[in-house]
Amino acid sequence: MRVVVPILALLLMTLAGCVGDESPKNTVDEGTLTGPLLGLASGLPTLPRETATLEAAPEWRLGEWWRIKFTAPPYGIEGEFDRVVAGVDNDTYLVGMDRAGWNDGIMLLHFPAFGEIAKADLSFEAHDLPISFLRFPLVEGGTWETQWYNGAPLTAIVESVDGTVAKVHITGARDIHITYDATMGAISKLAIADYGGYEVIEHGYGYTGDVRVPAAQDLVFCDGRAVLVQAVDRCKLVEATEPRGPEDRITVKAGYDAVSFGLFLADAQDTGPVAPGMLQIQVQDPSWNRYSAVKTPDDPGYLLLPYGGGDPAGEWTITSVAAGAGLAILEGVAYVSYEVSL
Repeated sequence: MRVVVPILALLLMTLAGCVGDESPKNTVDEGTLTGPLLGLASGLPTLPRETATLEAAPEWRLGEWWRIKFTAPPYGIEGEFDRVVAGVDNDTYLVGMDRAGWNDGIMLLHFPAFGEIAKADLSFEAHDLPISFLRFPLVEGGTWETQWYNGAPLTAIVESVDGTVAKVHITGARDIHITYDATMGAISKLAIADYGGYEVIEHGYGYTGDVRVPAAQDLVFCDGRAVLVQAVDRCKLVEATEPRGPEDRITVKAGYDAVSFGLFLADAQDTGPVAPGMLQIQVQDPSWNRYSAVKTPDDPGYLLLPYGGGDPAGEWTITSVAAGAGLAILEGVAYVSYEVSL
């Protein structure tokens, strides 16, 4: 058992991270901040940028968009969608996904970021932790410290600069290669080893269509079972000396209006003294809808089944069994969903 626990901790690191207060974030500071402003009310300019520089973060435009091709082979998630600037919330842009291309699996994998994106450096939050893949000015040899969304440390270095394009290599808990293109004002390519990544295949201004912005995101689920009887509580592996039955009940507070969640089953890569076994999970939401997944040792690797729903408030029941070396968990991100027509 002692050999398996660190391996499972690494598996948890691949999908989920540290958890803060699960109540919805209040983005309005009375008397000083304005809160979210969407569409034309944002006051953002709409005309294309006239300059492209690595010296400072780009000033995004209302309706600026990037057509993105995303793939994450280990999780079986892929898709093409438009990432669109739809408004502002004080010192952040509000960025959404086109309604037709909406993908809950991509929401669960966190990259590219949606919701609040910092104007100063295009940083964002995942699981309530700040992530900084860029640091302006981008100059060759420039370095900075950041983190993976479980808090594990990362170190970034600008490996090369060629005109308006900079290449960044991030190492540590993850191996990440990034290409930033100032003419697009965004990361044009991102590749995370053993995880996935994306590439911008088209960029433009003046987007027209319906956009969904998932703002004030919070991790509300990362719970289940691992290695026979070990519980996983908010992505933390509980000691085997505290075994539990297969059922958990989790209450999501009111204040959100949408949720992206996924059933995640994963084998341990090095099983140690415990053999692989059947992994299964069943989830019941507050409206009594049920979702289930099963994975046997004949199907090694990961299984991620993503779903989306409306207001998640209420009691969720998770019944999970890890009959061997592996884990079976529910992960979910709740948020306030702004629907914007541009």
